[in-house]
Amino acid sequence: HEFEMKLRCAAPSVLVLGKGWEDTIEDSKGLESYSFQLQRVDRMRGHWLLTYGAWEDHGSGRQVAEIRVALGRIGALDKEYGLVVYVKCFAPAIRLQNPKRGVLGDTARLILKIKGSSIDKDSSSWEIRGKPSKSKLMIVGSDPCDSQRVMIGLNDNAAKELRNHKPMNKFTKNFPKSRNDLLHYHSKWKTWPGTIVISEDDNGIVNGTYKKMSCQHTVVLSALWRRDATETSPALYLFLRPDVMRSGLDVPVISTTPSYRDGMEICELKDWIPENALVEKTHETEVKFLEWKAMSDLTLEVPEPSMVTETSAEPFNKRIGGSKESDPPILCAMTGLSDEVMKSMLRYSENVDNKNNVPIDLVGKMGSRNA
Repeated sequence: HEFEMKLRCAAPSVLVLGKGWEDTIEDSKGLESYSFQLQRVDRMRGHWLLTYGAWEDHGSGRQVAEIRVALGRIGALDKEYGLVVYVKCFAPAIRLQNPKRGVLGDTARLILKIKGSSIDKDSSSWEIRGKPSKSKLMIVGSDPCDSQRVMIGLNDNAAKELRNHKPMNKFTKNFPKSRNDLLHYHSKWKTWPGTIVISEDDNGIVNGTYKKMSCQHTVVLSALWRRDATETSPALYLFLRPDVMRSGLDVPVISTTPSYRDGMEICELKDWIPENALVEKTHETEVKFLEWKAMSDLTLEVPEPSMVTETSAEPFNKRIGGSKESDPPILCAMTGLSDEVMKSMLRYSENVDNKNNVPIDLVGKMGSRNA
């Protein structure tokens, strides 16, 4: 693709974290010494995504962090374009003591939007994930409409068969605790609320009336409710964020955009399904507000190149034919490699001190003959 080639040429091949990350974010200890290499350039919905990765042992060890750069449409419904940068540290998942399991959230983000014909850099700064705050909301539903199960043609026979089925304990003993029956349909399974009223948010961020959208198959289970924008508050969307790995339950969230791929959620609902809004005893729901804190001192930098590749002006085929030396002719030479990189490259090579020309043992280093 022509634009992809231009983007790869224009984008920096290496990124590094500036000073201050390790002091600000506990999970980023040691990351300032890593280089993030450009790994992938993918065409996504409305934007291009550049993925940079950092690995231990100069690329041959385990991955410790990644940087994702989204260029184009920031939100699913945004008409303007911009740039979003996400930093994700893998330290919680790869640590030896109490490693985190499940989905890892982004550690930091930077959102830049278009202002006129250029990027508005002055009004944006890096944000780091803050400690989430827990609360309770009243989520009351009305105006019942057909649920997604009814829309796809399920009937009473499906609910009856589930009731008659007796699952083995070994398959259900690790189910998470829930106020809803995870094995059978809810008593109100045929209806969903057409209108949801959320209240008792002390900060007034998510309070309001959410209407069921009529769009089908564009979001998970076609479950999407919208609070319309006003002069003082933006539009908000209530939908289900799927567990793509299917290792846990889908999470209901409230977001500023109607797509979980945008990562703009501001609130997570705990143990909630749409049917809960139609039953009075389950109107009260525990929630978790996701906090982001601005950090103006953090930077992301493009390092000055330290390695130089030198080639000869003489064609390589002439050097092969006219060479009188016992050693093979040099195709190109690279200077500027650090001692740490050289030690890593030669870790599995033998008799390094006794030879002028040392072959690099890629099989031992990478674990594969195709390395």
